[in-house]
Amino acid sequence: MSLFALAAVAGGGLCACNSDVQDAEAKAVVESIEFAETDPLLGEPFKVYPIQGKYRATLIQYPSDSSRAYKGIVLYVHGYNDYYFNRELAQKTDSAGYAFFAIDLHFYGRSLRSDDDPFRAREIQEYFPEIDSALSMAQTLSRSLMTPSDSTKTRLPEYLIGHSTGGLIVPLYAEAHRHGQDLAAIVLSSPFLEMNLQWFARNVLVPVASAVGSLIPDFPVNDLPNPNYSYSLRKDYHGEWEYDTRLKPPISPMKDLGWIRAIHTAHEQVQKGLNVETPILLMHSDCSIRDENWTEEYTHCDGVLDINNMKKFGHRLGPHVTFDEIQGGLHDLYLSAKDAREKAYRETFEFFDKHSTL
Repeated sequence: MSLFALAAVAGGGLCACNSDVQDAEAKAVVESIEFAETDPLLGEPFKVYPIQGKYRATLIQYPSDSSRAYKGIVLYVHGYNDYYFNRELAQKTDSAGYAFFAIDLHFYGRSLRSDDDPFRAREIQEYFPEIDSALSMAQTLSRSLMTPSDSTKTRLPEYLIGHSTGGLIVPLYAEAHRHGQDLAAIVLSSPFLEMNLQWFARNVLVPVASAVGSLIPDFPVNDLPNPNYSYSLRKDYHGEWEYDTRLKPPISPMKDLGWIRAIHTAHEQVQKGLNVETPILLMHSDCSIRDENWTEEYTHCDGVLDINNMKKFGHRLGPHVTFDEIQGGLHDLYLSAKDAREKAYRETFEFFDKHSTL
C-alpha cells in the first residue's frame, strides 16, 4: 500500500494508543559487561556487549588507552536502515581524546535476530532505556581511564552524536532526561526532523497514515526504491566504503504504519519545540538531491533528506543550537569525500572541546 492510497482508508474515531515503554534494568548492565567479545563485523580492537532488556541492543566499544586521560565518553547513535561500521569515526574520536562507543539499536545491525522485523518501531521512546544502559556501561568500562585528579568524580562527561533518525532520537532522549542537563554536548549529523516528501504527502497523507497506524500498526507501506544514496557510499560504485549490505540494504525494507506513526509523532514533538539545554551542533550538507536516476550530485549532496527542513526545525530543539554547513557533505557527513568529512570531524571535536567540563 502506498502513502497515496491511505486517504482511501482514513476514517474517524481513531485512537491514540500508547505502546509499552521498556524500563531500564540496572542488573542487565552489569550482566552484559561480562559477555564482551571481539566484534565479529569490525574485528580487533572493537568489542561488543549485549544490552539485555525488553529489547536486544548492542554496545560497540573502541577500546581506549588506559595510560591516557580522556576528556569524556562519546556515544554514537546511527540512523534508519543503518548500523555502526565506520572505523574511522572511532579512531578520530579516540585521537581527539574521547572514549568512543556506539550502539546498534534494537532491530538494527548486530542486534537483529532471525525472527525480528528489521527497523520496526512503535515510538521513539522505546530506544531510551537502551541508550541509558549504553551510557551506564560506557561509564563502567571507562572508570579505569580516570586520572588521579579525577578521583573525586564518579562519571566522565557524556557526549552524544546522532545521525539521521539517530539525530531525531538523541534530542528527544535529551529532552526526556532533565532537558539534557547531564550531557556535556550533542552533535547532530543530518538529523531527520521532517519527512522528505511533497507538501500534500507530508501534510495530509502522513498524518492520515499516522492515525491509521494506531489501529493497524503492522500494515505495510510501500516506499519508492532508490539505491542512489547507497551507490554514493559503496566502494564498488561511487563511494569509498565497504559494509554489510544485509544490515544496510541498498534499498530500505518496506515500512509499516506503526513506524510512520512513531516518526510522525516524534516530528510533531520536535516541531512544537523542545527545550534541550545541552549545547547542540547541527551539521548538514550544503545541498540536497532526490532523483530517481543517478546523477553526479549524489557524490556531494544529501541524497536522503532535505537540508531546508533541518535548518527550519533545528532552531526548535533548544536555546543553544549552532548550525554548520558542510560543503560537499553526503547525508552521512562522516562518510563524505575526504575534505568534507575531515571538516565534519574537525567541527565535531572542536565543539566537544569547547563544551568540555574537564
